[in-house]
Amino acid sequence: LQAAKDDLRMKTALTVLMFTGMRVGEFLALPWRNISFDSGIITINQAITHKVDYDDTGKLKSRQTVIGSTKTQGSNRSFKTAPIVIDVLREWRDALPDHLRRPVAHDILAPDAVVFPNDLGKMRTYDGFRTTYRRFMAEHELGVYTLHSYRHTFATMLLEEGVNPKIVQKMLGHADIETTLGIYSHVLDEVYDGVADTMAVQYENMLKNA
Repeated sequence: LQAAKDDLRMKTALTVLMFTGMRVGEFLALPWRNISFDSGIITINQAITHKVDYDDTGKLKSRQTVIGSTKTQGSNRSFKTAPIVIDVLREWRDALPDHLRRPVAHDILAPDAVVFPNDLGKMRTYDGFRTTYRRFMAEHELGVYTLHSYRHTFATMLLEEGVNPKIVQKMLGHADIETTLGIYSHVLDEVYDGVADTMAVQYENMLKNA
């Protein structure tokens, strides 16, 4: 039973990361109010961050994970996502109460509650989620992939399908198009090669019909 719960938990997480391209910190801070199950639109406007406190000598006193603003102003975005993402989130919403280790006082499905809490109904930390992810991948012999690789794969798939880089920039929440073009220049080279081939074919067709 626990194995099935773990599978659904990671199925939800990895499906959302793979098919939305959101950062892990954005995913872990995502509240239910930012998901429209009717329209399929997800809004990103917050992310987990670290709050640190130092003493008078500059020595670290405490370090805790809190929900704060996104990486940049450009990271705030809303987008329509694939039906598979909404479907898996709906399945997760229905099953979430059974994934808690024990009953909690707060409503884990409240609009402001995070979508992907830990077994105690509290916000997950990045380190805690990464540990759970690595254990899951090892147990199922799924190879070694970083959590960031899902975001990278999402962007690569879009660009290979010919999606306008400006749209990809908005989906990823990059502050400017130069960031997107710089990171994925190797993919765009292949895309541009395809454009050149397409134009060559069109030119040949024009000659035949002249």
